[in-house]
Amino acid sequence: MQMQNQMFCMNPSYTLTQAHSPSLGHSITMTSFCAKVQTVSIPYTQLKDKNADLSAKIEQGFGPNGLGILSISEVPGYSLWRQNLLQLGPRLANLPEDVKREIEDPKSRYNFGWSHGKEKLESGKLDLLKGSFYANPILDVPTTEQSLIERYPSYCGSNIWPHKALPELETAFKTLGKLILDVGLLLAYHCDRYASREMVMLEGEGLEQTLVHSRCHKGRLLYYFPAQHSCFHLLPVTLSMLCHCGGTGTAEWGRFSSHRWRVED
Repeated sequence: MQMQNQMFCMNPSYTLTQAHSPSLGHSITMTSFCAKVQTVSIPYTQLKDKNADLSAKIEQGFGPNGLGILSISEVPGYSLWRQNLLQLGPRLANLPEDVKREIEDPKSRYNFGWSHGKEKLESGKLDLLKGSFYANPILDVPTTEQSLIERYPSYCGSNIWPHKALPELETAFKTLGKLILDVGLLLAYHCDRYASREMVMLEGEGLEQTLVHSRCHKGRLLYYFPAQHSCFHLLPVTLSMLCHCGGTGTAEWGRFSSHRWRVED
């Protein structure tokens, strides 16, 4: 089911990593599910109430018998900023090739700026069906420590924006990214409350504080090229490909390394 006013939040884990690592201290996984099964939905008004007991819904969505996914409904401003960003997807993808090369970042393994045809499919062929734009929606320069940048280039690099060719992309990307992060922090607070019932959680070790102190958030804007522009007929088409792109030009936002989200178009 596709809903333009809902955020889909993937299941977090509370496994902490080493303190010196820029990793955000938890991993996100997506669980396969049947389309007939309804996801658990939490209205934003309930989520922002820190006194609300959301443990039942959290366990239903993220627990051992859950789908590993929750949707947050009625988020103020979400539909507007989602649309503002998605409509920039085709404009970005159709910029001149020399302009797009200027916003590529090979040093980060193409995890900042524009990326197209850099990922490989399971068949080993390059994925030409989609183009991606990656950026940290919170900090343009998360760190200036060169050792971290060299060790973790995909996370500690700096943003690259097409200021001249598409100046509105930066504001739209950052505004939606900040909104999603803020909603994620609210959900993380309630996840910590739920987890603290079953485990000892020291100060600063919860999911919410891990996200608050992180400097390495990552958003991804995806654009799926129309079939005639992507050699669609030459590539092996899997069910997941069809579900994602359907052979049409569409845009999708976004994944975060701190917590992953899927916003359907």
